[in-house]
Amino acid sequence: MTTSPHNYGNAVNSSVVTRVLRAGKTQPACRFRRYSVIGMYTDSDPEDFVRHVAILREDIDLQEPTEVGVYHMGPPLVAGEKSAAERFAKPTCRADIASDVALDTEEREAIDDWLAQVEKQNRDGVKPFQQYVVHPHFKWVRSPETGRRIRCRFSCAGFVIECYRAADILLLDTDAELPEVDERTLRAAYPDLARLENREPPIKDRFGFKNREDLGIAGNGPWRVILAGYLFHSLKRATADNKRPEAYVPKSATEGCFSG
Repeated sequence: MTTSPHNYGNAVNSSVVTRVLRAGKTQPACRFRRYSVIGMYTDSDPEDFVRHVAILREDIDLQEPTEVGVYHMGPPLVAGEKSAAERFAKPTCRADIASDVALDTEEREAIDDWLAQVEKQNRDGVKPFQQYVVHPHFKWVRSPETGRRIRCRFSCAGFVIECYRAADILLLDTDAELPEVDERTLRAAYPDLARLENREPPIKDRFGFKNREDLGIAGNGPWRVILAGYLFHSLKRATADNKRPEAYVPKSATEGCFSG
């Protein structure tokens, strides 16, 4: 393992918390630590549908929905300082949900290493939707000449799943059969996709959008894809006595919603 640039010290904070942040709701501020999982709700109905998921860049106190610094698959990818400065990159998102499962020093350092490895992958000139995929939750892009791995494509949930997998924390059983997702839910989960697919060819090309098939969701559905909300149903099971429960298997696409 490489030496971490972050000084986490030797102490392990044992508190575990998953909280929905509601504007105007009376609740004390809570400290969420670096690499906590952050969720953002849709701006339409149902109001508790989670449309995006990311990880915190730095420790922060949260009391209500707040724009926070994150690492995530936007798209495009933001996994470090270089990618955060790329065209179209957005290194923040609104935190409507936050989950801190008390990562220990070794787990945090494993995530440090994983982010550094992902950040080093060559994405020069790669447009946002060519960094992105819906199904599977992540996939390798390989050299057509040699078959060598070049870079990963992720969904937003896939980025978080693989980030935590690097620390031996299995959020979802990605080999299990997922619930079916219909067209309406798909469009709520991937609003940027829904907007782009009906735009003019020059706009699609600017963002690297080809078609649904390129993103792994060909046909008329339903599709068995990972929804961002599934991660919070997994994370909320963690307790001080059982911080690392077994990988979660969602039972219904209604778990794309999360209300705490």
